[in-house]
Amino acid sequence: MNFNPRTNTSLNLAVERQIMNIVVFGASGYVGQHVVKQLLRTIAKHEAKCTVIGINRSGRPPSQTVLTEEQQNEVNWISADAQDVSSWASLLTPQTNTVISCIGALGLDQQELEFRNGDLNVGIIAQAAQSSEFH
Repeated sequence: MNFNPRTNTSLNLAVERQIMNIVVFGASGYVGQHVVKQLLRTIAKHEAKCTVIGINRSGRPPSQTVLTEEQQNEVNWISADAQDVSSWASLLTPQTNTVISCIGALGLDQQELEFRNGDLNVGIIAQAAQSSEFH
């Protein structure tokens, strides 16, 4: 089965349910930008009332981006350190019921690659799932 992000049913289903907030970790990275772009397209297509919250270290849109200026302005950019739960735990509210982690890294030693591309993403999702505020 081939994955087509333009017709992916989970993105469509999430938006059709009128999710209030969608939090995207690593939103300024290569994968994160493409996820955000597709989310914004899907939200517009369904005329959903959703807010995309882009988490990155700077709290600003990326300088090199695939997002248009309009799309960049549609994202609520928040500065947070993915390794410091206290910097982003407040985003896990009853209005936030989707968390996507697109954090990744290249060019590091094997242990650091495993941490940044695997453990960190799993930890974020596990923390979100355990949050009493997150539904």
